[in-house]
Amino acid sequence: MTFVLSQSRFAVSRISVEFYLIAFVCVVLTVMAYLIEFQASTNGAQSIPRIVQELDLAHENNLAAWFSGALLAIIGLHMMDGNTLCRSSLPRAARAWAITAGVFFFLSADEVGSLHERLSGVGRTMGVGSWGLLLPLGAVLAALLLWAVATLWRAGDVQRKQALILLVGFALLGSVAVQEVLEHAMTWNSAHASALRIAIEEGSELAGMLVLLCVAISNTSGVLADRHGAPFAVPVERRHGLLILLIVLAPAISYVTAGLQDHGRGRPADWLAAMAFLSAAAVVAGGWLQGRTGHAVLVVVGLLLALSCACIAISPDQTFEMANMTVSRRAMLLVFLTMILLSASYRLGCMTVSPLRLLVLAGVCLALLALSESRTMAFFLTIALGAVINFEISLARKAELDLDREAGTSLR
Repeated sequence: MTFVLSQSRFAVSRISVEFYLIAFVCVVLTVMAYLIEFQASTNGAQSIPRIVQELDLAHENNLAAWFSGALLAIIGLHMMDGNTLCRSSLPRAARAWAITAGVFFFLSADEVGSLHERLSGVGRTMGVGSWGLLLPLGAVLAALLLWAVATLWRAGDVQRKQALILLVGFALLGSVAVQEVLEHAMTWNSAHASALRIAIEEGSELAGMLVLLCVAISNTSGVLADRHGAPFAVPVERRHGLLILLIVLAPAISYVTAGLQDHGRGRPADWLAAMAFLSAAAVVAGGWLQGRTGHAVLVVVGLLLALSCACIAISPDQTFEMANMTVSRRAMLLVFLTMILLSASYRLGCMTVSPLRLLVLAGVCLALLALSESRTMAFFLTIALGAVINFEISLARKAELDLDREAGTSLR
């Protein structure tokens, strides 16, 4: 199979906006990594303003942590477009892209939810050491990725070139582990040297992600070149399954996350909610990438990204009293953003909610406000809110795609 990247300068320019915007943020975060470490080494961590700490990649549950996890998930979503692109003519390559996307979704969950740090602690408790559980997990992930790359290589043509670039991206990500070994093996005597090491380490990781994003975006460009294809179609096609999966996983993961005592680590339940909102943002952005919608729809994308970020960057434990009721600041912000989102989505045609489903959404919002004092319920209802909004956005997008197919059929 061969495909040609979109000939439309219009489509290419829009997808380029995504890449260059993400690349710009990566550069900013790398520079901030140096400045924050230099300031901390010189004057102490307490001298760093709270707003600046939000851009610190070395910490959890902040804006930088959300961006890093979201970037891995975005790479996974673009890789799912490779599954869409190859599904009919290269089924093995399609499976390879799906498996690679699954690995990146797991890496996103690990980045946000601090999974490998906790697994390391479990290993020490079991007496197998910090690496006792991490090494088997790493071996499984490496085997999956190697199989996927080998499968793409055998597919030939464009997929072979993509496989080579994937290896470069994986090598950059892998270099971070080597740098961490050097961190503990060497003595960093000056603040400048320590800050430079941090910047190189974080920059290498982000550079690896950008290389992988470049490969993954080429899949979406291929979908855009196919006049009958649509970017980010998999979340739309699997909307019912995704809704069921989120609702089924929500109680258990909310209960487990609420019971975690290491509050400085990431919150796995919040990753699930954040990714539901992120997936919805990608679905809306898909129409914009196609040129089907105007720039105004980016307001909806921005609101969905803000909802996704709030799930991670704002703690559910920050509360205040309102009308004799303890309310989480995060819950209040999520409900406020949801109200604005509903209004903007309705005006722009991104969401068409029936009265019954609107009642369900209102019930989730009210319950989130009323029960946010309970950590378990706060996590569960935040996931439920993301799941319902993601379903509604995907449903509206599905209607758009069906209309496009009907119009194409009538023209033929």
